[in-house]
Amino acid sequence: MKVLPVMILAGIAVSADVRAASPDVTARQPGRDVAVLIEELGNESFRSRERATREIWELGESALPALEEAADSQDPERSHRARDLLRKIQLHITPETDPSVTALVERYLKASPSEKASLLGKMKGKRAWHQMLKLYGGETDAELREKLAGSMNGIAVRAARERLLKGDSGGARAFLEMAPATTDGLLALAEFHRCHGTLEEELKRAKAHKGPKSAAWQLALERASGDLDAARKAAVAAGLPRIAELMAALAGDPLPWLRDADSSRNDPIANLYAAVAAKRWLGQPVGAKELEPLTRALTARNGQTSGSAMNALFLLGEHDLAEPAFEKSDPLGAFRHFEAIERIEDALRSFGLDPADPDYSEWVGTRLAELQNADIEDQHGVSTTGEELVALANFLERRGLHEQAWELFGAPLATWAEKEPNDFADFLSSLFGNSESLSGAPLLAKRIGFEWAGDDERRWGDIVVAAFGDDDQSSGWWEWLPELDPEATRVERFDGMLALFRIGTDPGNLRKRWLDLAWQAVGKAPENQRPEKVERISELVTQTGDVANSWRAWEQLPQSEREGVFWGQRVIHFSAREDWDAAAEVILGQIGTILAAKQEPGAELHAYAAAALRRADREKEALV
Repeated sequence: MKVLPVMILAGIAVSADVRAASPDVTARQPGRDVAVLIEELGNESFRSRERATREIWELGESALPALEEAADSQDPERSHRARDLLRKIQLHITPETDPSVTALVERYLKASPSEKASLLGKMKGKRAWHQMLKLYGGETDAELREKLAGSMNGIAVRAARERLLKGDSGGARAFLEMAPATTDGLLALAEFHRCHGTLEEELKRAKAHKGPKSAAWQLALERASGDLDAARKAAVAAGLPRIAELMAALAGDPLPWLRDADSSRNDPIANLYAAVAAKRWLGQPVGAKELEPLTRALTARNGQTSGSAMNALFLLGEHDLAEPAFEKSDPLGAFRHFEAIERIEDALRSFGLDPADPDYSEWVGTRLAELQNADIEDQHGVSTTGEELVALANFLERRGLHEQAWELFGAPLATWAEKEPNDFADFLSSLFGNSESLSGAPLLAKRIGFEWAGDDERRWGDIVVAAFGDDDQSSGWWEWLPELDPEATRVERFDGMLALFRIGTDPGNLRKRWLDLAWQAVGKAPENQRPEKVERISELVTQTGDVANSWRAWEQLPQSEREGVFWGQRVIHFSAREDWDAAAEVILGQIGTILAAKQEPGAELHAYAAAALRRADREKEALV
């Protein structure tokens, strides 16, 4: 049994009606007896031979037995035409097949091994799934099949997926059974049976047969059923020890996997880890002798080896041995790690600060001087000096040490701003952070920016860019705020922008205040000016995850503008309102758009569609 080499479409349940029809061809009832038509292939009349050839071709697979017999005919004309029809029907070339596909198949049959991969790629562009699978399945040279495997990756599953979307589960199964019988492929077909409720029946059949192929098929079925113990035994019978070990591990016994030190595991660090982990699992004591090879590997010149050793020690719970290496190899990562778990002294120590009496001033001064040096990249990699400074500023700000942060950063950055305003602006941008990161110190950045900008309108524009980006959205809001509140100062407007873009905290609920003013402006604006203002609000609230205001904006957008909203955001709009019918239609529309472009929708799209359809009580459609 031949099956595809990749997992079948995830997230889609399909109809349990499994038809035995071919994926693309529906054989038609013959107008004349096939034996008569076969006889006509050798008729003296060219027109009669052509008509009989066409009628047999239209019969499709039902004519194959008669054609196989006629291929051995003593009549050269009948034999030649029968063999040609056999080849076409077996390759699923029908009278309706795109002539360019037929031409590619003909070229492939005569091509050299080096040309075949390119031809398969061209067939892929034509979505000639059946022809590709048939041609690949007919290759007997193992080396050539391996070379062509990349061209065939995912072909059977794409073909099967298209059949499933059309409700043709029988056609989907036919495609699955055409592809190479690999471990993943067998599991894909087993999942197909599980979805259709035929898994137990297939298991009975598999158990009734013996042999490696049957054992591999039984393994796939047991895995699909979720019976880990049975799957482990089937893996042993199929000669697949690694899968047997993994099944045991999933069932709660990692020892077989940990003890496997055969040639398939060529990572010495992994082997060292596994040996110690196995002893730990058995409750046996682990001493310094067992750990010594890992601790020695921490100082290896090869960064990958030392990093693997450090990770292994962390996994084994030997933090005391791993942490010094972590601090040395990645001070910034160590600082963030220790701070996250509230080991503040260790965090400071990883930055070279004395926890009892940290000299922040010298530390910040040294690194700012480093950062201002034109050659801040050392010989071993990119400097993390800027990130370290921002991390410390963030550390101080989140602990309410605002004045201390100002004393450390204020004066040096002011001096830098006068000397190198562009470099200063870049660092200020990092210091502001953003709504998706906890790394910034926006209060400190704001204070520094205000001091620098003063009454200089151009500099105010620079700090707006530093905080919010150099784009139409941020500049548009900065220019709109004076219209919303003419009495607001630059400082108040900037604070409003921080709140609107959700940078930093908003204890004064400024975001609501400014959004209320924005909605009031929409209501007061002439009708022809409202869409532009609503679109501006929509863009901001969508970007910042404000579902309530996103929906409010959506309802006020003209229909033409709604279509321009990213489809994923429309799904969020509808699902937030629990309008699952509308959400499902948007997702299905996106799937249709992708298919119309002759591309393959991701499996997750089908899963989203099925989930929305089920929430909308459209179970039958979800199953398709």
